[in-house]
Amino acid sequence: LGTALVQHPAIQAVCFTGSQRGCLALQRLAAERHRPIPVYAEMGSVNPLFILPEALAQRGGDIASGLAGSVAMGCGQFCTKPGVVFLRRDAGFEAFRDQLAGAIAAIPPAVMLHEGILSAYESGCARLDAADGVSRLATGEAADGRARAMAFITDLEHLRQQPELADEVFGPAVLIVVVDAATPFTTVAADLDGQLTAGIHASDAELSG
Repeated sequence: LGTALVQHPAIQAVCFTGSQRGCLALQRLAAERHRPIPVYAEMGSVNPLFILPEALAQRGGDIASGLAGSVAMGCGQFCTKPGVVFLRRDAGFEAFRDQLAGAIAAIPPAVMLHEGILSAYESGCARLDAADGVSRLATGEAADGRARAMAFITDLEHLRQQPELADEVFGPAVLIVVVDAATPFTTVAADLDGQLTAGIHASDAELSG
């Protein structure tokens, strides 16, 4: 259907939200037309979240609860869902980790848009599960034909060795990345691809510093 629309002579522009692979295929079709047309796209955003040390120490548990809610909302099918979270192993880390694990484990299974999206979600989670240096932090309740929430954890070194870990997993999954104290968060952000949104949890002092 997308191919037919992009190739139809009455169509003069395309706006697409979805996977990078799907959009690049449509871009090629648009460019191959007798009169090429523009394609405006939002592709595979992981909407990174940065949790600064003071915020982690002061309200790590609350941040974890809110994060789990964002991951679960709409079965993780909002294009602004935070998919990758960066933080340090500072004070409040264990409270954050444990709160997030408990909240993810309590999320009931939910229906995704269609079976193909569910299959892609399960494949994405399996890819993270099998990746070197990645551990499963928590798994939500299971049910046939429904998506279960999942949380994974790794460190920045393994992410740099395997950049594909930061690829979007469309659905109720999140990857926690622990950043060493010597690496500024600004450096981490600069290494990421462009994203639809990003978020920061910080104290007032950290935001003004």
